[in-house]
Amino acid sequence: MADPEALAEMLAERECAKLVGKYARLADGNDVDGFVALFTPGAVWGRADGTAIEGREAIRNAYASRPRRGASRHQLLGVSVEFLGAGRAEGVSTALVVKSDGSKSKQVHILSYVDRFEQSDDGRWLIAARSSELLATHTMVES
Repeated sequence: MADPEALAEMLAERECAKLVGKYARLADGNDVDGFVALFTPGAVWGRADGTAIEGREAIRNAYASRPRRGASRHQLLGVSVEFLGAGRAEGVSTALVVKSDGSKSKQVHILSYVDRFEQSDDGRWLIAARSSELLATHTMVES
């Protein structure tokens, strides 16, 4: 018979990993409401440019005010989550992000994310803090 604590830990880690995937899909889909709902009310969203946005409303305003320059696609290259106990977990992930503005050039970025997750009172896992680091960038031009 499986250990209930081990099962709970695996489920928490899986739910947090799924949250990282949702972040990518909602960011690519420009779904402001869905994107903001991934965060705790007092979350801190650390962006790759070094700015830190605190609180859901500030995250909503920052996300909604981003310039719309075409499409983006996040391809997750790896997600690792560790359950810390008592409704807390940490994770790291790497993403290849391709941005297109409709021209012949595309921006390719490799980003590293560090996340802190918390379980809400209703049992959902949310992002309490996310920091982003730009590891590499490249411009591709179609011929």
